[in-house]
Amino acid sequence: MGATPFALAYGMEVIIPTEIGMPTAKTVVQDQRDNDEELIRQLDWANELRGHVAIRIVHTIRRQLLSTTKGHDHDFSGQDL
Repeated sequence: MGATPFALAYGMEVIIPTEIGMPTAKTVVQDQRDNDEELIRQLDWANELRGHVAIRIVHTIRRQLLSTTKGHDHDFSGQDL
């Protein structure tokens, strides 16, 4: 048989356990279920955050409009045009 580079370097063959890197069907399904639940939770959070941001924007615009018009009487005459 041909020698592998590992066998040439270390004088032995490599044996890789089959358990490493081979998930079971149960863990694959559970991981997918957990990922789906986390995605739904994150999307709900994002939608809630968008609602809060929209409310803050409206309040900020109202506050700016009130502060710019408060206490300023705008009397215009024909000569101002």
